[in-house]
Amino acid sequence: MNYTARRPKARVTYQPYFGNLINEFFNTAVGDVYKKTESKQSFTNPAVNVISYDDRTVLQVALPGFSKKEVNITVDQDTLTIEGTQDQADNTENYRLREFNYAGFKKSFRLPEDIDTDKIRANFKSGILKLELYKKEEAIPQPARSIEIA
Repeated sequence: MNYTARRPKARVTYQPYFGNLINEFFNTAVGDVYKKTESKQSFTNPAVNVISYDDRTVLQVALPGFSKKEVNITVDQDTLTIEGTQDQADNTENYRLREFNYAGFKKSFRLPEDIDTDKIRANFKSGILKLELYKKEEAIPQPARSIEIA
């Protein structure tokens, strides 16, 4: 007699929201604040690029739909906070689908000790907030130099 091993059929379970929960958990940065109020305002978590150079670190924050007047940047000791709010006028439009409606955001970053908080520069252009965080002089790597023997 010829016996063949039978493999059990693989069970495929579809959980439509589980992947979204995982993505939301891992894509949420520490220090992000979501405010929930009685009104149906939508708070967002803006996307951030961090670029490191020898003499500075650059943050690029995507803020589509915001103007520079609606964005506030503060530094308190070693914490940089970027906050934005938009006035949400009562809109009487009859939307069939509405995927963007941002009322505001608040995002905080803990600054390393080598950042000179007096030299932070901000620029806002085409919906991108660019922050340049310059390092203290003693933290900038110096090129190799030769020392003469006396």
